[in-house]
Amino acid sequence: MATPAQIQLNRRLTRAETPAEILEVVQKDLQQFNLVNCTTALHRYAKAISQGGCGPHHDAGQERTPKPLGRLLQHLAEMVAKGKAVPAQNLANALWAIERLGLTAQTAAVCAVCNAAREALAEERQMWGFTGQNLANSAWAVAKLLNGRGAAQLLAGRTRAHFFEPFVAALDARAGDLNGQELSMAAWSLGHQTGDPRAAGALQRLAEVARAWDVRNLSAQQLATLSWALARLDCRDEAILTDLASAAAPSVARGEFNAQDLSNIAWAFGRLQPQGAPGAQGAQRAPGASASASAAARAKLLQRLQRAVLPLCRVTEPKRPTSRAARESERGFSAQQMAVLAWSLARLGAAPATLTAVVEAVAARISELSPRDLTDVVWALGHAGVQHSDFLKQAGHYAQLRRPDFGTQEMLRFLGAFRRAGGDASVQQDLASQQQELVYDFPAMGLKVTLHAETPGLRGTAAAARRRTRVRRAALREREELGGDPQRADGGTTGVAVWEASFVLAEWISHLKGLACCQAFQELVKEAGEPSLMKRWRSWGHQVAVELGAGLGLPAIVAAHRGLQRVVATDGDSCVMKLLRENVEINQPASGGLSAVALLWGAEDPVQQLQLTQPADLLLAADVIYASAKEALNKQLLETMLKLTHPDSVVILGNVRRFHQVKKGEQKFLQEAERLFHRTAVPSSELHPDFQRMGLGSCEIHLLCIRRAQLVRSPPGATSKAKTKQVKSLKTCEPETPTAPRRGKRRRSNGEDLERKKRRKASALPARGDAAGAAETRASGLLKGAEEALSELKTKVNELKNGVSADLKVWCLMESKSLDFKLQDFERRVTTLSRKQTQLENNTKAKEAMEAAMAEKKIVALLKHHQKAKTLTTEDLVKEMAKEEDQISKDAFVAFVGACEKDDGVEVTEEEIGTFFEAQDVEKEDFLTKEHMLMLVRTLKKVVKETTMTEGLDISESTVMTKLEVGEVVELLSEPSEQGDMLRARCRRMRDDTEGWVTIKGNQGSAYLADGGLVWRVLKETLLTESFDLDDDSASEEVRKLRLNELVEVREWMRKDEKSGMIRMKCKTKMDHKVGWATAVGNAGTVFLTVH
Repeated sequence: MATPAQIQLNRRLTRAETPAEILEVVQKDLQQFNLVNCTTALHRYAKAISQGGCGPHHDAGQERTPKPLGRLLQHLAEMVAKGKAVPAQNLANALWAIERLGLTAQTAAVCAVCNAAREALAEERQMWGFTGQNLANSAWAVAKLLNGRGAAQLLAGRTRAHFFEPFVAALDARAGDLNGQELSMAAWSLGHQTGDPRAAGALQRLAEVARAWDVRNLSAQQLATLSWALARLDCRDEAILTDLASAAAPSVARGEFNAQDLSNIAWAFGRLQPQGAPGAQGAQRAPGASASASAAARAKLLQRLQRAVLPLCRVTEPKRPTSRAARESERGFSAQQMAVLAWSLARLGAAPATLTAVVEAVAARISELSPRDLTDVVWALGHAGVQHSDFLKQAGHYAQLRRPDFGTQEMLRFLGAFRRAGGDASVQQDLASQQQELVYDFPAMGLKVTLHAETPGLRGTAAAARRRTRVRRAALREREELGGDPQRADGGTTGVAVWEASFVLAEWISHLKGLACCQAFQELVKEAGEPSLMKRWRSWGHQVAVELGAGLGLPAIVAAHRGLQRVVATDGDSCVMKLLRENVEINQPASGGLSAVALLWGAEDPVQQLQLTQPADLLLAADVIYASAKEALNKQLLETMLKLTHPDSVVILGNVRRFHQVKKGEQKFLQEAERLFHRTAVPSSELHPDFQRMGLGSCEIHLLCIRRAQLVRSPPGATSKAKTKQVKSLKTCEPETPTAPRRGKRRRSNGEDLERKKRRKASALPARGDAAGAAETRASGLLKGAEEALSELKTKVNELKNGVSADLKVWCLMESKSLDFKLQDFERRVTTLSRKQTQLENNTKAKEAMEAAMAEKKIVALLKHHQKAKTLTTEDLVKEMAKEEDQISKDAFVAFVGACEKDDGVEVTEEEIGTFFEAQDVEKEDFLTKEHMLMLVRTLKKVVKETTMTEGLDISESTVMTKLEVGEVVELLSEPSEQGDMLRARCRRMRDDTEGWVTIKGNQGSAYLADGGLVWRVLKETLLTESFDLDDDSASEEVRKLRLNELVEVREWMRKDEKSGMIRMKCKTKMDHKVGWATAVGNAGTVFLTVH
């Protein structure tokens, strides 16, 4: 409880207008501050700094922070550390202020406030105490902090996904409570959580809510931010994207988009543009979203973007805007934004004239481009087939000047784009002929790796060049595959550069003391049913590893320094092997054991060629999956992997995702690999922070171990023959099936029993009224039947091991082990199906709730139109609906809505009416009370600023009847009327039914009434009971307890219980939709519920 002195301090802080005045209060009275005082001072100071145009402190460190402010932050951190609860509003204000002031150097205060926000949102009761604005501001501020310099201290060893998880869950649960601006801020914060599938799911929910509201109500900045976030997380719901494109096109035409917004929305739709023909592939089309509608919406948006871009390209943006306001009002594109526009417009298929104009504007400011920006512009010219020799000449010269700033991989991309756009061959040769020295740090191991690298693609003999030319020509005939694979796009040797997947794999290995501590490996062991692997892989020692397609050998070098007994880096290209041997020699660990050996995939006996005594314990491979026209290359890779593994081997694959389609590239390879290997994927949140992305271009790490069914049973000494049989099985794309023993008939009988049990369960299912319910019940029955059948089969398999003679015992144990593996695979599938069924049920409930909300909005609007057309009061409307009855039945309601007056073009179906009625009839009584219907059709307003109620419309000539205090609720009885600059309406005060005229908006723009009155918040815990009368026997049957800050929706307005003296209302909980009576005001005046 705040003391009077602390309340007075808060008033002084609120009245202070300048930063100096605020710091003066902090300097003088800091020791008396409570948590609210601390957060108020921080928020007011940040606001004063922003309004004064001083800007943030730019993370310059603690020495530039005013001493009183530093003491304030320290005091705040100490109070939070003591477990003091911080109100949601104050938490949001503190986070906003910390981010605006750039105080990331104050790690103690930042960590304390951020962790307090995480803990509050993780607790469901406290989470519902956050308003939509509190939640959006908090998520926005924390996302900004995680992208700042103090992120490492803030995370304290946790992954970004784990740290941001409470915010993601809260935004997902409260998506429907956010307005347009709040939704935009939430989308921005989620857009920065790349690599987190839960963030993608929450963003999808936000987009669905925006679509339900009609995205045309969003501002230009909100449309651009939402589109940008969807592209960042690779959300490809075609229905949502079509609506966004349709809403954005007219806003662009009206000039409502500034330069940043135009750049963002162009990039978003460029990145989400499906490969091949627009709308034909790559996108996830939702029901109801046709290809023609999607293509038309995108085409219209492109047309408007082209018209809007040209004038802005001619505006020169100042390098150093004088203030934040100046930056926001500046409408010219920066050089980077124009590079993004060029790339996006080329992806979207813009007219050559538009792209040429953008490129010419970029040429005037080429010195401001980074290597990546320059590559994007050159790529745009090549992709669109636009000839611009002057810019290409300028770009080639600029690339030569900035050659040290290009990474090997970035230079490869530039050369591929430069060649495709028709750049000078001599410039290409000059850029490609230089060797580089790359240095990589691995802090987790204290290791620094130095590599010799070259630019791939334009090297070797004339014969090799001609051979690569033929490969390039073959690749160009398959344009769709070429678009996603930079290895194929270059057409030459790729192993002389370090690709992203190599670094990501090496960096991931550097953090692991052993595979057993990796969650993905634990899942792999569980799936394979081999717990002995956990003990074997607790550390890296005493293991032998081979890297396939090593290139420069970065993963192999890091693995060797991790302590493996022996590591062999292999590659099949002679040019690559020269660099690989140099790198192995430079980075040889003190214990030795690292070597480089040439190996072509598909070799007859790779174990002997690598001079190994047995297959490797660990296989490493990074970016070795090719989308080549010769699919035999991938099959040779699988063949080599199979020959180099034994039953306890582990394969680690690092790869970059380049295709949406399952039938191409890495997805097709992984599908074929899963026929031979168990596979799990490492969560992207465990990768290097710079590579925690999703969708195309994201890095992935896969762990594999061989399926025991692929190990051919053979006597000792027959290893080579067994491997030959496995290879033949692989070439026919069918795993080798061992000869069935005599007990095979019994196993087939068990399988038939399982099918019969499933059919019996399905036939015994109870009939349901609706198809969805019947399908849900049927699925539950089938899953339950499968679980019971699996349990029965396990019992029978165990019985096979008993009562067997000594001669057959070993054979029987081997056979039963094979059955155990198959049963474990079935069990995993059943578990996966159960999880998917639960997820589908939750999604169905969410969709039904959204449909009910839309139906309610439509039907209530229709009823109010009927009321206005017939000039009825709210009470008369409900009486007409009930027809002299005390209740309103479903049939009566459907008939009334069907016959009532409707606005032109408005139609409502019986299904919508039924959905609305069932959603309101939570108690399943098949009727609604008059009081409940009154609450639905009333137009309620809450008082947000103290005002008066007068007898007449003219406030100057009317007598004041009563005073309305903040928090009171009134019902509008008439349409608002203008009196001068004021807006007034006839209202009824709900507390005592007093009627009069009230000002809604004053002549200075001040709002006195706002929408609200139907949702209330719990101020003090109370009970929700079934009966209004507390003396009634049924009232003792408690529905449940209402928790602090929980939200409830009014169903019948409050009235006084004469026996107890309490004022009670009938309400429905927002959290779990429980209906009952709750005490709003106690007989001693204690307030339990207040308007939200």
